[in-house]
Order: sequence, then structure tokens, then C-alpha cells
Amino acid sequence: MKISEIHIYGYGKLENLIIKNLSQFQVFYGKNEAGKSTIMSFIHSVLFGFPTKQQSELRYEPKIHAKYGGKLIVQHPIEGQVVIERVKGKAIGDVMVNLEDGTSGGEELLAKIVKNIDKSMYQSIYSFNLNGLQNIQQVKSEDLGKFLFSTGAVGTDKLLKVENELKKELESRFKPGGKKPIINEKLKELQELEWKVKDAQKNNNDYTNLIQKRMNLEESIKKIQLEIKQLQTNVNRLKEMNIHFPSAKELLMVYQELEQSGTFHFPVDGMKRFEALEQLIKPLESQLVGLQTKQGKLTEQLALIKINPQLIEQEVEVEAAISKLQLDGRLATEKAEMKVQINAIQLQINQLKEKLHYSIDEQQLLNVDTSIFMKEKVGQIQSMAFRLSDQKQMLDNRYQEEKTTLEQIESEITYLEEQQLSEQARESIVRQWKQATELEQVKLDLKEVQSKIDYHKISKKTEKSRNDNSKGQTIILSLILLFLALWSGINQNWMIVVISTVSFLYLSIVFIKKTLFTVQVRTDDLLADLIEKEKQLLAQISLAKDQDSKLLLAELQKDDNLREKVQSAKLRCSQQQVRYDQVVRAYEEWERETKSNEESLKEVYQQLNLSSQIPWKRIADAFEMISDIKEMNAEHKRLDSRIKQVVEKRREIDTSISLLAERFLFEKKTSLTEMVIGLKEALKEARQNALESDGIRVKVVEVETDLFTIRKELGYLKGEFQQLLQEAECNNEEEFRSKANKAIEIEALLFRKRTIENQLKSSGYSLKEFQEFEQGSQINDQITEWNLQMNTLEELIIKQQSEWADIKHQISLIEEGGTYTELLHRYKHLKYELEEQARSWGAYAVAKHLMTKTIEKYKNEKLPTLLKKAEAYLSYLTNDTYIRIHTKEKDESGFLIERKDHTFFEANELSQATMEQVYVSIRLALATTLFEKHRFPIIIDDSFVNFDHIRIERVLKLLSNIKDHQVLFFTCHSHLLNYFSENQLIELGENEELISK
Repeated sequence: MKISEIHIYGYGKLENLIIKNLSQFQVFYGKNEAGKSTIMSFIHSVLFGFPTKQQSELRYEPKIHAKYGGKLIVQHPIEGQVVIERVKGKAIGDVMVNLEDGTSGGEELLAKIVKNIDKSMYQSIYSFNLNGLQNIQQVKSEDLGKFLFSTGAVGTDKLLKVENELKKELESRFKPGGKKPIINEKLKELQELEWKVKDAQKNNNDYTNLIQKRMNLEESIKKIQLEIKQLQTNVNRLKEMNIHFPSAKELLMVYQELEQSGTFHFPVDGMKRFEALEQLIKPLESQLVGLQTKQGKLTEQLALIKINPQLIEQEVEVEAAISKLQLDGRLATEKAEMKVQINAIQLQINQLKEKLHYSIDEQQLLNVDTSIFMKEKVGQIQSMAFRLSDQKQMLDNRYQEEKTTLEQIESEITYLEEQQLSEQARESIVRQWKQATELEQVKLDLKEVQSKIDYHKISKKTEKSRNDNSKGQTIILSLILLFLALWSGINQNWMIVVISTVSFLYLSIVFIKKTLFTVQVRTDDLLADLIEKEKQLLAQISLAKDQDSKLLLAELQKDDNLREKVQSAKLRCSQQQVRYDQVVRAYEEWERETKSNEESLKEVYQQLNLSSQIPWKRIADAFEMISDIKEMNAEHKRLDSRIKQVVEKRREIDTSISLLAERFLFEKKTSLTEMVIGLKEALKEARQNALESDGIRVKVVEVETDLFTIRKELGYLKGEFQQLLQEAECNNEEEFRSKANKAIEIEALLFRKRTIENQLKSSGYSLKEFQEFEQGSQINDQITEWNLQMNTLEELIIKQQSEWADIKHQISLIEEGGTYTELLHRYKHLKYELEEQARSWGAYAVAKHLMTKTIEKYKNEKLPTLLKKAEAYLSYLTNDTYIRIHTKEKDESGFLIERKDHTFFEANELSQATMEQVYVSIRLALATTLFEKHRFPIIIDDSFVNFDHIRIERVLKLLSNIKDHQVLFFTCHSHLLNYFSENQLIELGENEELISK
């Protein structure tokens, strides 16, 4: 997968930044604060999500604008071009992925594109920086090999950290012979508590009897308290009934009075309805008399008005004829204006024809094509002519420039070839430089071998005594553990038996491995090899000639620079020749287009009937003039037709007005205006008479409507009055009023009945409960009886509480030394805690065992392929000084580095720069070999600042030769820019500008 474009909408201080055409090996250069770290974080964020606020990573949210996010355009080996866009949204942002075939999706599709790799794994494998190299300096010397092994397995030192944490957790829980670990403390505490449990078991019987008595007393006291509570509830209920007793007696009396009244029927609100009907009937009778008088007067007025019904019927026709007088005036004005327009149009047509020297007749003019398609064709031909003219001038200038540049480059190549060394001279200098370099390396190797000889002679003396002491200590500790296991087995403490046996086996294995290792690695053999190697190196020095390798190397580098310049110049010459040929081909293409455009121009002249004397630059103007002539000719015809229509319309208006005047006017009028004025006055008089007549008719209808309504309402009210008397079973008004007074008295009793029933209902007592007591004194007697029962029960509670307190005191005396149950509970709880700790220790032990097995499997299956690639990288980086990377023995993590003289070095024995080369080799091998199916971009941030110029040159060449992975290299060191070509370099400015080299 290759990143081809980076689009940043807003990320940190970067805004609206677009980086296109990223190469396979792309270098980003910029000073501090230029945005390198921001771009690296942006790539990680788009691929795997923005850092959340709970994470320690910087979120790079913009401070001065709201845009947050951007997109990457990547080339995928299967999906083709993929656009990955992530913007502000949920915690990690909202992502949209668009594939080349039109498929789109979100996080699920993105996970498929990146093969379900997360940010942590990507940063561990494909992204590393100076921090990874600085970690090498911070790791202890004895752990350096393990650090490199962890880096080769997962890309970071996590494996080393996990191993140290597991070891720490195991030792914090159990250590043979220890006192502070948790399991050791629990074993001691459990043994002490076991003796206490046995002593407390003897006092357990008395204690159990007292506990039973206390429980019986507590149960009895609770039962009595419930009885007292129930009695108190009953007393409170009777006291409340006594309060409502008078109301209940009153309700019984109301029931008796209603029963005595018997059955009585009277309409609801009968008296109110009677009085309301009486008040409504009297006003209506007065209104009826007044309306009948008004109806007679309106009928007399209507008979005195006279109307012209024929004029009213044809009112619309008369109004239309009157309005035509104004239309006649407008038509006369329009006719005069159109005659003026016709004269002006004819004058313009003559002028345009004179400009174009146009002499065709009207029929030929109509046949000329002035459509929008023809207009577009004329415009395209004229634009093409202008473009070809400008193109000719541009091609002339460009031809001269490209020719001059080509000649200059050819001169430069000739000069540089004369300055460089011949092949024979160069081969001689190379041969001399290799001899001098090999002599210097032999001298360094001799010093190192002599130093090791001295070291091994001293260490040989102390090795034997140290091994003897270690063996003795291991044997003594193993015997102690074996004795502890036997003693615990006799006492049936199986947990201690298991722990002691595991520890004994562990020490036995360690002892055997140390013994075997001591046997295998013999100092005498190693020392003899070193002495033999010293003799060989001295012999090489005596045979070699001493020459200055730096001067020879400088001369070779100078020649290399000249050769590179020659190659670069030849490449530029080849590119310039291509540009020159492009200009020549452009001339040929211009000539073809010019000939084609001239033929099209001739065809247009013929179609428009134009004279060839009109230049092509004015062809569009001529087309517009012809279009204007056709339009003005059409407008001339339209105006002539409109004048004829106006004359006919005026004749129709004069005829219609004259006919109406003869019919409705008594005096004859001569002019059209006089006839219209007479018709207006006659129509106005007819309208006024009709309006006055209509007003009176409306009033008559209103009076008739009111009379009908009042008669109907009056009849309805009188019927309601008779219905009310029938409902009350009365024959006249006096009988009705007497019956109404009796209904009021019964209503008062019913109201009192409802009031008392509501009071008793809210109290929660029914009338039946009150009827059980004839007098209130019976309630008081029952309350007194229940109070006596409560006093007796309270005295019994006091007696039992005193007995309960004595028993509690006896129990507390026994519990001061701890009860058997409590001690037994503590013993079981402590035993459970010990088992839990043992399980926890076992879990960590299993985890450590599984991690060891996993490492072993990794060593056997994955690591050989990775080491083979890492060895090739390391050999190249160190110029074949170090050739092999070996894993350590089966139970150890780490590497041994083999030099070309077959000397093995621990990781901590190498120089800092060499150690960093080993680290870089392993990291690159991990990315290119272990995950070879995931060819993601490798991101490197200034990881080689400690390298000299030779190491820098080699590592950069190595990165540029990685073909299957895109490499994005970020740096702030300007001296590294000489190693890159212009198309590989992108410069980041301090003000967020992008400078592409």
C-alpha cells in the first residue's frame, strides 16, 4: 500500500495543506516546529482514528478554526486507488472510505483495507523514531540482548517488560525461605491460628446453649411487642370513632325524616324555570306589535319608486361600450407610434446592408442560416484562429529556449568527462585504498584480541572459585526445600508440599543448566583461539604496506562526484532532447490544425453569402449584423400587420356605441363622445332607482323574518310553560308555587344527608360500625379494657429484657478469648485466601511458562526468516564487519552478534553506533519479513542522528532499495539533504508553506 496524496483540512497548526505525488522513498525536511510530527500523527490518525481525550497522545485539534481532519489517497494492490477521509465526529472521528469501483464504507471497510492492524501494532512494526534508539541507551547492559529480542518479536521492548513484570509478580507472592512474600506470611499465620481453633473447640458447648436462650428471648420479646402494637392500634381507632359518633346519630335522624316525607314529585329547578319563562314571554309580545306597524309603512314606500328594467338588464353591455372609448384613443396613439417605428427600422436595415455590401433580396435573406448552432460554429472557428495565432508565437519562443538549453547541457557533459579519472587510474587507486583500509582494520582487530587475551587470563583465575561457591549454595537450598516438602507431607499441609516441590525442581534445573554450560564453555579453548588469531594478525601487519587511506578515499569520492554529475547531466540531456522533440511535433500539429480551420472558414463565408474582402477577425461581427437584419425585417412585417388590426378594431367600437345610443337615448347625439356621456347619465339614474328599491325590499324581508322568528319563539315559550305545569301536576300558577315551597324543604334534608355521609366516608368508618354502640360511654369502656392489657404485656417485656441482658453478659465473657465459630471462620477464610494467592501465583507461573513456550516457538518458526533478512541488512550497514545474528540458548532471550572473524559479542559489548545499526536491521527485517503480506508504508523520524557520514550513507541507500514498502523519512538535519534527489524531497516551511523540490 502506497500513500500518493495527503490532504489536511485542519490538523494542529496545519490548514488546507495538500501534498501530491509522493514517491516510493519520500523525504520530509523541515526545521523544528515546521510540522513534521504533525504530518506523522495525521497519517496515523486518518488510518486508525484520532486519539481520544483519555489517551496521552496529542490530539492536534486546531486552535483558530473549526476544521479538523483530512484525507489520504492511497494505492492499494487489490482495491486500486482508495480515498480515506476522517473528520471531526465521535471520539475517534467519522471516517469515509471510497474505493475505485465506487464502493464506500466506514470503519469496517477501513479495517479490511488495513488488514485489521491497529495503531499500536502499526507503530510497533512500521513506524519508529529516535526514542527507539534512545531506549537502547536506557536498558541495562545485562538486559540489552533481551531488549533486541523483544524488538524483533513485536517491534518494541514490551516482551522484555512483560517478562520482568511476571518475574516480579511471582517473587512478590512466594519465595523459598522468604518472609515478606504474601504466601510465606499466610502460611505462618495459618499455622498459628490452627492452635487457637483447637483450644476454642473445648468451650463451644456452653456457648451454644447461651446463644439458643438469647435467641428464644429475642423471639418472645418481638411477639409481645407486636401484641402491644395491635392493641394500641385498636385503642386509637376507637378514640377516633368517638369523635365522629354525634354525626352518625344525626344521620340516622335525617333518614327517619326523609322516610316520613314519603314519595314527592316536583320538577328539578321548577320555580326558577317558571320565573324565567314568565320574564321572556312579556317582551316578545310587545316586539310583535311594533314589527307589524313597520311592515305596513315599507310597503307604501316601495310602490312610489319607478325603474327602467331593460337598461338594467343590459348594464354589462352598456359598461363595455363606454369603456371602449378609452381603448379607441389608445389604438389611435399606437397606430401613429408604429408608423414611426417602421421608418426607423427601414433606415437601420439600409445602413447595415451598406456596411456589409449586402445586396441579396428578402427571400435569399430568409434562407441564410443564423441559428444558435451556426453562431457557435462561427465563434469556435474564430477562437481557433486566435488560438493558433498565439500558439505560433509561443512555439517560436519555446523552440529557441529548448535548443539553447540542449546545447549548454551537451557542453557541460563534454567538460565533466574530461575532468574525471580514467578506468585504469581509478582501479589502481581503489586497489591501494582497499589495502590501506584492511591494514587499519587489522590493527584494530589486533588491539581488541590482545585486550580479550588479558581479560580471559584474569577471569580464568576467578571463574573456578565462583562456580564452586554457587554450586554449594544451590545444593544447600535444594536440601532445605526437600526437607520442607517431606515435613509438610507428614503434617498433611499439601499446599506447602506443592510449592516446595516446584521450587526444588526449579533449582535443580537451574543447577544442571549452569553445570552443563560450565562444561560447554571452556576458557582454555577460547584463550588458545585468541592467541592463534593474534599471531595471524601480526603476520598480516608485517606483510602490508602503510598508506594514507583518507587521501585515497578523498580522491575516489571526488571522482565519484564527477561521475555522478556526468550521469546526472546525461539524464538531463536525455530529458532535454525529449522536450526539444516535443516542440518539433507541436509545430507539425499546429500546421494541421491551421489548414483545417481555414477550410472551415471558407465554408462559413459561403453559407453566410459574405464577401471574401471581410477579414476573419470580423466574421463574428458580420454574423451578428446579418442576424440583426433578419430580426429587423421580421419586426417590419409584424408592425404592418398590427396597423391593419388597429384600424379594424376602431371601426367595431364606433358601431357598437352608435347602436346603444339609438336604443336608450331620447335625444340624438352626433359625436362618439356625446353618445358615451348620454349613456353614462342614463345608466347612473337607472342604478340609483334600482338601488333604492332593493334597499326597501331588504328591509321588508328583514321585518318579515323578525315577525316569523318572534311568533315562533313566543309559541315555543308558551308551550314550555304549559309543559312545566303538567310536570308539576298543577292546574294553575298558585298551585305550582305552593308545591315549590315543599320541594325546597326536602332538598335541604338531602343536602344535610350527603354532607354527613361524606364526613363519615373520609373518616374511614361505616354507619354499621357506629350502630354497634348505642351510647358513647360504651366506646370509653372498651378503650379502658385494652389499656389494662397493654400495661400487663409491658411489664412482661421488662422482665424478659432483664434476663436477656444477663445472658448477653455471659456470652461476652466467653467471646473475649474468641469463639470457636469465629476462630474457625477466620481459619477457613485465611485458608481460602492462601489458596487464592496460590492460584494467582500459579496463574503467573503458567503465564510465564506460556510466554517461554511462545518465545521458543517464535525462535523456531518465525525468527530464522527474520534473522536472515536482518543479517543481510546488518552486513550491508557495517560493510561486512558483522555478518551473523545468533539466538542464545533455549531458556534465554537475546542475541549474539558474530563478526566477520567469527568472534561472538554480547549486545552490551558492542559500541553504541553498532548497537543502533543492529536495532535498525531488526526493525526493518520485522517490517519486511514477518508481516510480508502487509506492505504498509514505513515511517522513520530522525532515527540516525548518532551515525557518522559513512553509516548515514549506507542506511539511506538501504532504505532506498526497499522496493515493496513506501518509506516516509522525516528529518530536521540539512546535511542529510545531499543524499536525496530533488523529486524525493519535500521541504516544510516554518509558516506551514510547502516547498516541493
